[in-house]
Amino acid sequence: RATKQPVIILSADGGMEIESVPEENIHKIHVDPMVGYSDYIAREALSHLPIENKKQFSNLLSSLYKAFVEEDALLTEINPLVIDADNNIIAGDSKVIIDDNALYRHKDYMITDPDKTPLENEAASKSFTFIEMDGDIGVIANGAGLTMATMDSLTLHKLKPRNFLDLGGTDNIEIVEDAFSFVMRARPKLIFVNIFGGVTKADTVANGIVSSKEKFDIKQQIVVRLSGVHEDEGQKILLESGIKAFTNMTDAVKELSRIQGVE
Repeated sequence: RATKQPVIILSADGGMEIESVPEENIHKIHVDPMVGYSDYIAREALSHLPIENKKQFSNLLSSLYKAFVEEDALLTEINPLVIDADNNIIAGDSKVIIDDNALYRHKDYMITDPDKTPLENEAASKSFTFIEMDGDIGVIANGAGLTMATMDSLTLHKLKPRNFLDLGGTDNIEIVEDAFSFVMRARPKLIFVNIFGGVTKADTVANGIVSSKEKFDIKQQIVVRLSGVHEDEGQKILLESGIKAFTNMTDAVKELSRIQGVE
């Protein structure tokens, strides 16, 4: 992070976790992204490794770095790198971590997390941070910090969230509708939308809420906290549709408590 450059890490002590390798046996070569990869990097790497098949290694390292850049990877790793009796180089095992934020550029990847529910994996394919929980209040908020604060506020008032959904920053009604589609499939008893408008415009969200209510025939009560950019327009849109909206999060949560009959 300090250099803001990709780093090639190599060691002759392969087949073990890098954390277990003595620091003096680990070599690091930074790659200036403005310059890119060059052959001299392979030559420097080879100066630290007992490899005779220099051409094959150079081709491998170049391909590894190319994959790192083109696939938007956080990590491309070969460990161990095996040298057979004929000095051929073989990738004994490998690991690739793709940046989640770049998955929209790689539609060919069918990635599912075994620790996630099918609905969570589907939401991830739409770039939503969505987690199913065991409560009964569906939550849509914008920004990880505000969404976490929403969870805390609900819990403080003895209410249980059915899900965590971070809408992110958007000015698109369809994205709001997509968020509602996932929350509704989680079958909440109430819905709480908590938006502080900045990049996300309050009136856009309000129109998205009204549109979603009609599109998904939502019968559950929707409580909204709407504040920030265009909040007056957003409040008016919701009021005209019979949806109660607040500018203060605590007031909105107290309304949820009243509806739920929680003291």
